[in-house]
Formats: sequence, C-alpha cells, structure tokens
Amino acid sequence: MIFGREPAAVAAAVKALIALFSAFFMVLSAEQQGALNAAIAVVLGLVVALQVSAERALPLLLGLVEAAVYVAVAFGWQLAADKQALIVAGAAAVVAIWTRDRVTAPVGPAAGI
Repeated sequence: MIFGREPAAVAAAVKALIALFSAFFMVLSAEQQGALNAAIAVVLGLVVALQVSAERALPLLLGLVEAAVYVAVAFGWQLAADKQALIVAGAAAVVAIWTRDRVTAPVGPAAGI
C-alpha cells in the first residue's frame, strides 16, 4: 500500500499526471513519457518491495539505476552505450556486494555437487 492505495492505482494516477503535464506545460515525446512511466513503475515496485522485505528489495535498486539512466538518455543526456553499461554494471556490483551476506538462498546446496 502506498498512500493507503494499491501501487497500480498510484501508477495510473502518476501516468495521468504525466500526460496532463505533457499536454499543458512541457511537450514530451512518446519515448520520454514511456521512460517516465517505466521509471515510475520501478520506483513503485521498489517501494512495495521495501514494505514487504527491505533486505530482499535491495536488488531492485539495480532496476532503479537502469531506469534512471534510460530516463536521462531519453531526455537528452548524451551518454554512449558503453558508458551506460558501465554505470549499470557498477551498480550491479555494489548491489551484489551489499546483498551478499543479507540474503539467503531459499534452498540449501545440492548434495554431491
């Protein structure tokens, strides 16, 4: 629950606000609106995951970084694809190090392997 509402309802409201903003204040391309909507979906997913289990939600931070890079590029940030990949890979490494000792596998190791 976010603001006492379901995440899907919050996402729909934010998407409507983005469309209204684009129609009346600042024209956004379809790509920019899509990027913002995707980023909002990631942020809402992170919020819900944090509410359920903060330790297991840490990997969602990687999705948030990816969405932020995509949104920035959609809005004109001139960043080569290899540099985008480095940012995401760096974030993945940090998240992996951070979660390594905080998350356990749901099953034990297989015998004989």
